[in-house]
Amino acid sequence: NASLKQTGTTNTNTGSGSATVQRKGSALYRQDYTLWSSPVSGQSLYNFSPATSTNPSRFYTYGWNGTAEVYQTVSNPSATNFADGVGYLIRMPNLLSSTNPEYLNYDNGLYAFEYPGVFTGTPHNGDVSVALNTNGGHFTAVGNPYPSPISVTEFFSDNSANLASGEGIYFWRKRNSADASSYAVLNTIAFVANDGDGGDADTDDPFNSTNNYGGQQWSSYFNVTSNPAAQWTIAPGQGFIVKGADAATTVTFNNTMRRDAATTQPFFKTTQDNEAPQISRLWVGLGKVGQGFSQTAIAYTATATLGLDYAMDSRIFGTGPIDLYSLAEQQKLAIQARPEFVDTDVVPMGYKASTGGTYVFRLQDKDGIFNGDQNVYLKDNLTGTIHNIKTGDYTFVTDAGTYNTRFEIVYLPGEELGTQNPELANSVVIYQNNGAININSGAIDMTSVTLYDIRGRKLYHKDGINATEFSITGLHIAHEVIIVEINTPQGNISKKIVY
Repeated sequence: NASLKQTGTTNTNTGSGSATVQRKGSALYRQDYTLWSSPVSGQSLYNFSPATSTNPSRFYTYGWNGTAEVYQTVSNPSATNFADGVGYLIRMPNLLSSTNPEYLNYDNGLYAFEYPGVFTGTPHNGDVSVALNTNGGHFTAVGNPYPSPISVTEFFSDNSANLASGEGIYFWRKRNSADASSYAVLNTIAFVANDGDGGDADTDDPFNSTNNYGGQQWSSYFNVTSNPAAQWTIAPGQGFIVKGADAATTVTFNNTMRRDAATTQPFFKTTQDNEAPQISRLWVGLGKVGQGFSQTAIAYTATATLGLDYAMDSRIFGTGPIDLYSLAEQQKLAIQARPEFVDTDVVPMGYKASTGGTYVFRLQDKDGIFNGDQNVYLKDNLTGTIHNIKTGDYTFVTDAGTYNTRFEIVYLPGEELGTQNPELANSVVIYQNNGAININSGAIDMTSVTLYDIRGRKLYHKDGINATEFSITGLHIAHEVIIVEINTPQGNISKKIVY
């Protein structure tokens, strides 16, 4: 965590002299990647990581290929230097070539190794401008260009005309696998972690971790030890992804962003600062055994609005087998900032599940008012259940797919089951007779009927009814509460019955 902070205004990138900057990466496996950025000029990509494969090349930039943003191969890393302020995705060493038993396990893909990155060259100082992909409107891999940490808030502030609203700083933090969760996200309000190892099939806890953030040590990324966010920093050598504003051409770095070396462990603490705007936050996770988890943050502060606030709201970036997000302005948000807290607030939640099965909602962390008596409820609009997630997890069953209307975060217990169409609900009658479930929808034709148990598991479904009366027979289920979901051209309703 040493650093060299130069504060002079003269740009000395073309000066003489040399320094060696050493940065350890996170513990990763043989075919994993790190997004690096060089704090010095003149550093060769290949010399930085000579054991990374070059046939084919496993050195990448991130850019627009005419259709989409993709990682693009650096064809000749031995003849290519790190460009100033640019992020490069570099694979771990192919082999560690040692008789050390742990290194042999690394070669077999069984041991996580902290790569000791060494940068040698003239330390960057002064203004650094990085070209955005296709002049804005797209994502670009950039990175801290200095041998000292940089301020998160000043990076956002000084690039307010260059970065898109509703976006964050996106950190590659996942295994080289389609089974891994999406990127970690940071803005001036919160940090959202992900399960970098993609879950652990050998545990019955989908949040397989030693702390609330997936068990990861974030020292290779940034320091977020306390509030206010003005103290948060991004470490030397760290690359990250940003999205440019539509008309922007560059992202800029300057000496005023630079900070002293971090001296404490970079866990996300929840202490408040009397000089900072008061903030109350929730970190909520959705997990499944064997597939890890996805996390989202909701923050309340007087400086936010219900719209998309620059440097305070951040969309999800990348996808994994599980995606959890809140919804605002028809956008899927990894971090959402909302105005000062009121207990009547309702936060729509959405999720994507790649596979069906049993999932768990968990309140992973909280601060501000939520450290007190204020309860936090998860409302399941499918089952009508309202569960206080401050007192424990909520387990449910879902089919694979994307669902943007099933869940809400609320702060008052309310009624156990409600409806958005009371007149329709009053016109529908459901009753049992000799083991059959009979439904009468009055003068409105039913289009489909679905039955669920109280945990959300689908028991029965019928499309194309197109009638006002319908009977379900032959059900082989135990005595239990059943949710009957009825779809009509005038809307949908759900009712409970005891079968």
